Amino acid sequence: MAGQASAAKAGRNDPCPCGSGKKYKACCLRKAAVAAPRAAALLEQAQGHEDAGRLPQALALFRQLAALPGDALEKAEGHLGIARTLMAMDDERGAVPHLEAAAALRPFETAVVAAIASTLLRLGRPDSALSVARLGLRETPDSPDLLSLSGLALERLNRNDEAEPVLAKVIATAPRDARAASALARVYRWRKDNAAARRLLLATIGQVTSPPETVASLWNELGHVLDSLEDYDAAFKAFERSGAITLDTPKARAIDDTVADRRIAQEKAWITGGGLARIDRYPEADPRRLVFLVGFPRSGTTLTEQVMAAHSRVATSEEQPFLRDAMRALEARYGQGRPMGEILEAADRAALDEARSVFWRGVDAQSGRDHDVFVHKLPLSLTNIGTINGLFPSSRVILALRDPRDVCLSCFFQSFGLNRSMKKFLSWPTTVAFYAKVMGFWLDVRDRIDLPQIEVRYEDTVTDLPGQARRILDHLGVPWEDAVLAYYERTRKTFVNTPSYQAVRENVHTRATERWRNYPKAMEAALPVLRPYLDAFGYPLDGRSAP
Repeated sequence: MAGQASAAKAGRNDPCPCGSGKKYKACCLRKAAVAAPRAAALLEQAQGHEDAGRLPQALALFRQLAALPGDALEKAEGHLGIARTLMAMDDERGAVPHLEAAAALRPFETAVVAAIASTLLRLGRPDSALSVARLGLRETPDSPDLLSLSGLALERLNRNDEAEPVLAKVIATAPRDARAASALARVYRWRKDNAAARRLLLATIGQVTSPPETVASLWNELGHVLDSLEDYDAAFKAFERSGAITLDTPKARAIDDTVADRRIAQEKAWITGGGLARIDRYPEADPRRLVFLVGFPRSGTTLTEQVMAAHSRVATSEEQPFLRDAMRALEARYGQGRPMGEILEAADRAALDEARSVFWRGVDAQSGRDHDVFVHKLPLSLTNIGTINGLFPSSRVILALRDPRDVCLSCFFQSFGLNRSMKKFLSWPTTVAFYAKVMGFWLDVRDRIDLPQIEVRYEDTVTDLPGQARRILDHLGVPWEDAVLAYYERTRKTFVNTPSYQAVRENVHTRATERWRNYPKAMEAALPVLRPYLDAFGYPLDGRSAP
C-alpha cells in the first residue's frame, strides 16, 4: 500500500506520510507502536474463539481489531476475520464490505487479494471481485491469478468483449489455468465459435489432472460445447464424467443428501395430516404484497422473475435466503432440528412477528422499500410450501413449470454449487428421482394450500410473452407496463446470479424447448419415472403441449 511504503522510508524526524503536518515520530510511528501490542493480542484472542467455534465472541474481537486507528496489516486481519465469521454464520451479504476493506488495506499482497476476489466470485459478487482484482493488478500488473480472476468476473458480468483478451492472455502464459479456460470457452460458445471452445477445453483437460473439482468443471463445460456442436452422445458422456468426478470428491462424499428427502417427507406428512388447520393465523404487519416464485430448478424461474423485475412497482430476490432466515429465527426460539410444522403450531404471535420481521429486514437491506410487491424467488422453497402458508398466510404463489424431460436434462447439465439438494444432479438417475420426489410432493399437497396460486409454463412464456406477462401481473395485482416485455434490456445492465445469467439477457426464444429429443437413450431410461408428471402437467409424449 502506498501509505505503508512511504512510512517505511520516512525517518523519525521527517514529515509524517499521512499528511498531518507532524513529524513521523510524533504521529503514525507512535500510533503504530501503541497499537501493535494491542492488535496482536486482539488477533490472537479472536482467532482462538474462531478456532473453537465461538463465533459471536470472535466476531466482537475482530470488529475491535478492524476499528483500530491507522492502516496496519492487523486492521486488514480484523476485516478478514469479520468476513470469515459472518460467512460461517450464513451472513454472506454482510461479509462483502469487509472483504473489500481488507483488499484495500493489502493490495500489495497478491495472494491475499486473489483469495478475496475468488471469495467474492463464489459469493456471487463479480462486480466487487473485479474491483478487488484490479486493485491488486495496479501493484502487480502481470499476476496470472489476478488477471484470471478479473477475466472470470468480466465474463460473469457478460462483458465478453473485455473478458476475451484478458482470458486469452492468461491462457498464453498459464495454459493450465482451468478457470480461465472454462470462462474463455464460455465466451467462445457465446459468440458461436464452438470449435475453438472444444479445442481449448480438450487441450486444457489434457494438462490438468487436479484438483478433481477443476477437472470436473472442464468436463462440464465440454459437455455444453459438444451439445452445441450436436454431438449429443459425447456431450452426455462428458456430463456423466463431470458428475462422477465431483461425486468422488471429499466435499461431495461428506454431504448427506438424504436430509433433503427426509425434510420433504416431514413437510408432506404435516400438510396432509392437517397441520395447517392447527396454526394460529395472525395479521401480517408489512403492507407489501408477498409472492413466492417456486418450482423445480431450471423450470424458467429466472425468466419469470426477470419479467416481473422489469415492473416499476415490483422487487425480486434473485435467490436470497430471506425465507431461510425467517425459519431459523423460529428454530432459534423453539429448537433446532424440530420439523417446521411443529414449530409453527407452537409459535405465538410474538415469535411469528419476529420471524416475519427478520424476513423483511433482509428484503429491505437488499431492495429498500420502494415497491408494492416483493417476489421471493428460490425454486426449491416449493418444498417449504406448508411453512410459507403458515408463516405468510397473505402471500401468493407462482409455480414455474417446464417439460419434465427438459428440466431434468438441464439440471443434470448444470454445474451447481454443492449442497444437499444440488448433489442429486450429479448423476442422471438421481436427477430424475429427485424431480419425481419434489414434484410428487407438490401434486400431493397443492390442493391443501390455501394461498392464491397460478402455474406459469416456460413453453407458453417463450411463445406468448405478452399473454403470460399479463397473467402474471394480474396475479401480482399491479397494472400493465410495457417495460416487462423488454425485460432483457434491464438484465443487460444488471448482474443475474443464476446459471441462466447469459440466456436472460436475450429476448425470449424457443431454443431451449424440446432439447430432450436429442437424448433418446436418456429419455428411455427416465420415462417410467417421469411419465406421471408429463401427464399431470399436460406434456404429451410426442412433445406437443396440451391445448
